[in-house]
Amino acid sequence: HVTTPLPVPEVTLEWPLPPIGATGGMSIEGAGSSASVIRRGSDFVDDGAALLNIASDEILLRNIAIDAGSLDAIVVRGERAQLENIAVRNAGVAIRVIDAADMRLDGSRIEESEFGMRIEGNYARIAIVGNTFSANRNTGLWVVFAGEDIDPRNSVAIHDNRFSGGRNGIVVANALAELRGNRLNALASTGISILESQTVLDSNRIVDGNGTGLHLAGLRDSVVIRNEIGRNTLVGIMIVDADGLRVENNQVYGNGYGIAAVGRSAQSAVLRGNTLVDHTIDGLVTIGDAPVIDGNHALRNRQAGI
Repeated sequence: HVTTPLPVPEVTLEWPLPPIGATGGMSIEGAGSSASVIRRGSDFVDDGAALLNIASDEILLRNIAIDAGSLDAIVVRGERAQLENIAVRNAGVAIRVIDAADMRLDGSRIEESEFGMRIEGNYARIAIVGNTFSANRNTGLWVVFAGEDIDPRNSVAIHDNRFSGGRNGIVVANALAELRGNRLNALASTGISILESQTVLDSNRIVDGNGTGLHLAGLRDSVVIRNEIGRNTLVGIMIVDADGLRVENNQVYGNGYGIAAVGRSAQSAVLRGNTLVDHTIDGLVTIGDAPVIDGNHALRNRQAGI
């Protein structure tokens, strides 16, 4: 196991580092309790590499702040990776994780980058907990696994994070995912997109966006409960081709449409006990193969309630 404490508060890189690797384990930690800052130097040549490119069986990054100067900031490959108190700004991709079987990000802040975090590869166990993503131009958190079928080894937990500004908050595809307690506001396109996945969405808040709050496409055996989705310009919850989906007891208010369900093929879904209030157009609309609609409350919608 190799431990590399940074002995100074700031490091300026004037030349790309080679990939950092260690058999067994690798730790890089900032100086003292405050984060050490790594910056791209003014003469740094962009060769497409990240500022930190780390591969090891076990990785720990702690108390590091990076001003990436539009480059990718951190690339992680390894069996286990833990990132704590990481701050990244002005990156292409702030944190890219490739085929890390067991990975966790805690207490970090990622801002003003093209992508905040990208999880890629075939499968992984991922926990993204208690982080802040702000003003990331394309997507705050991107979790997309290869292949058309969900690998049973996938496990993605996205809990108690904050997303604000930028185009998209969270994109998840081909995963087993659980999203709880996240807060998203002022996204230009979509708050949360879940595609071809099996998921639980519980107690998230998606408000004040200029597009769609929650976009669900091709979900299987999934549950969407107790979420608050309000004041999004287009649709609060958009559902396309669901199989075994339950959308229950959500507070949906002040969007263009409250809930819109589009079935291009036979779908199995239940919309039950949702509150649909003050929408510009309809509270709930279905097109094509319809889900079961039961016990919803539609109040003060400008056109149809249901």
